[in-house]
Amino acid sequence: MLTPADLTLLQQDRAALLGRITATLQADPRIVAAWLTGSLGAGSADSLSDIDLWAVVADADCAQVCASRQEYCAQIGAPLLILDGPQNAPAGGAALLALYPATLGVLQVDWYWVPHSQALLPPDAQLLFAHGEIPPAAPAPARAAAQIGPRLTQQTTFFWAMLPIVAKYIVRENPWKVLELLRLINWTHEEVKALVGARATAPTFKDMPPGAPPVDAQSQIAHVRQLAAAMEALGPQIVACGGTVPTAAIPPIYRTLELAQPER
Repeated sequence: MLTPADLTLLQQDRAALLGRITATLQADPRIVAAWLTGSLGAGSADSLSDIDLWAVVADADCAQVCASRQEYCAQIGAPLLILDGPQNAPAGGAALLALYPATLGVLQVDWYWVPHSQALLPPDAQLLFAHGEIPPAAPAPARAAAQIGPRLTQQTTFFWAMLPIVAKYIVRENPWKVLELLRLINWTHEEVKALVGARATAPTFKDMPPGAPPVDAQSQIAHVRQLAAAMEALGPQIVACGGTVPTAAIPPIYRTLELAQPER
């Protein structure tokens, strides 16, 4: 178990690594700007948070920098491991994950390189420096009910359809499958909240319910019922935004959840 002293050391090592990265980027005339995203960018980082680093490269130099990206990130210090991430690369850029040695193990840096002409500063980013102008990313335009209604209907119906399936696996005492499905329906609930304006941003794969995961049947059913009640409460907002709610199915679905309740 990590002690408070360990957590402090992790933060110190990360700050030192970030300092070396920032100094290296600032000294490179090809780099126009750099910023942090993720929890460090949003100001919600803890001692275990990774570094999500974006480097804006002059258009004329971007292809060369991206081609030598592994050598580039080794300027900071010899990485223990490098994993290319082409699926995460911005348009015209590159991305990779690098693990660097730390006092208590490793520090992860997710590197992103983007050409200057494609760079937009996200609203939840922390700017490290800028030698040129970086326009802010425009907020996502509000969508009309005609645009979000079908998606709301799909996701709301999907949510309620999944609850009897979760109940089935709770009765079968298959905790791994239950946890997989709980994460899925939680994410679906969060997406519906975002669509109706009940949360500011769309959910990501990193979003998790607060607290410890429910591992026994009693707490799993309780968690499902809690999510069901929260989704049911969104009903008026779903309808107001052009979606539909499968109201006739909800009472029988609740009865199915009662059947999965231990020691009925």
